[in-house]
Amino acid sequence: MRELRNSMVVGGAVIIALALAACGPIYGQLMRVAEGVKHFEVKSGKSGDLKGGGALLVYAPFCKTEQAFFICPGELEEQMAVALTKAGLFTAESYLEHDPATAAAARTAMKSQTPEALQQAFKLAKAPERLLLGTLLRREMTVAPTRGVIMTEAYRLEFYNLRTGAVTVIEVEVRDLAEDIMTTLADELVAQLAKG
Repeated sequence: MRELRNSMVVGGAVIIALALAACGPIYGQLMRVAEGVKHFEVKSGKSGDLKGGGALLVYAPFCKTEQAFFICPGELEEQMAVALTKAGLFTAESYLEHDPATAAAARTAMKSQTPEALQQAFKLAKAPERLLLGTLLRREMTVAPTRGVIMTEAYRLEFYNLRTGAVTVIEVEVRDLAEDIMTTLADELVAQLAKG
């Protein structure tokens, strides 16, 4: 009788341990269902104005709201420049302004500068045809067992055509692995431009 009770206790403990061990991978896989682009909206202008690629200057740091945070100044902007270039949308370069007091005034002044003036001022490889100024609206971080860090990020992206003066403002929210979030955002922009 005692042996039966001991084996039942051990068996129950093993079942509980297996159930607990399976929770992490199950939870991690369930989070995958919620990943991807959650919201994409052209707030003003036309997404078609972004077709044609060309050189793009991504100016850093982006502005941020109280619901957002930066891990490292300029990291988002650099990742975005790389993702937009890899997606074939633009030949993008980023520039990080280290002085916050200068950044606010520069954002306003840059909109009226010529591409050649920006190229010279920021020592860019090409004169940018477009300027990207952004605002990080919201950022959340979650750890998914067996998967990694899942980020939820919402942006307001303002694309300024420096030649024509056209402005396209897009709001987008993406949830994905931290290392994939900018690629997901760039892929969605490609898909939206393909729609027209």
